[in-house]
Amino acid sequence: MTIKRQINGSGEPWLKSEKYVELGTEALLPCVLKSPQCEGLHSIKWYRGPTRIFIFSEDAGIIRGPIDIAARADIEYSANSSRTYLRIPKVQLEDEGLYKCEATYLAVNRECNNVQHIILNITDWGETRLISKFIYS
Repeated sequence: MTIKRQINGSGEPWLKSEKYVELGTEALLPCVLKSPQCEGLHSIKWYRGPTRIFIFSEDAGIIRGPIDIAARADIEYSANSSRTYLRIPKVQLEDEGLYKCEATYLAVNRECNNVQHIILNITDWGETRLISKFIYS
């Protein structure tokens, strides 16, 4: 489930969203691209909090950061697409948090600036967690 929010004054509700994913399943975090109107993609950077997960460019491929999620995560991208995804297989509780997608383009202008924030929430409806909640409540 994704909940979209608008950043004040932006007029573009996809700039900030929340995603709820079940523990142990795959998370696909979306990033809207403006490649056709911005003369082509230069790079896509994904961050978890302030730490870069990786940089992707069509020429260089993926350059991964030094954190655990960088080794597990991947990017789903196709040329001239209007959307890309950060794919996190088998999400863990520590994957929860704020993610940022920053797309830069060959054209340099205000309309092509593209930073999006996604809050990833991990849900765990497992038996153990529900039982312990009732025992300790």
